[in-house]
Amino acid sequence: MTVAETPMERIEREMREHFPSETGRLDRAVDAFEAAAAALIRPDGSRRYSDAEHQERTTALLEKLDGTLATVTEAAEAAIGKAEADLAKARRAQAEPERDLLARIRARVLGTPAGAG
Repeated sequence: MTVAETPMERIEREMREHFPSETGRLDRAVDAFEAAAAALIRPDGSRRYSDAEHQERTTALLEKLDGTLATVTEAAEAAIGKAEADLAKARRAQAEPERDLLARIRARVLGTPAGAG
């Protein structure tokens, strides 16, 4: 028996299929963040630095992760925009023969040139 994937699992799978380099970059950024964040904590669970220093370092780590997320988001949005433009172009190209056929039918029925009205 196969267990159906959840919507989040499907989204993640599709992201990895369509954007492998971006998802890989995100994975590496998250791994780096987690490793650096873990390094801020001692083995006994206490913080290595004062509260203020810990907060500054955590903020810097989050800013770096946010920068990577923004870059990947930009790349994904650009790819989506290009795909949407390509789809619109393909739809227009598909509609052209239909318009040409309608013009020829009108010309034949109405006795007007194909390019008129």
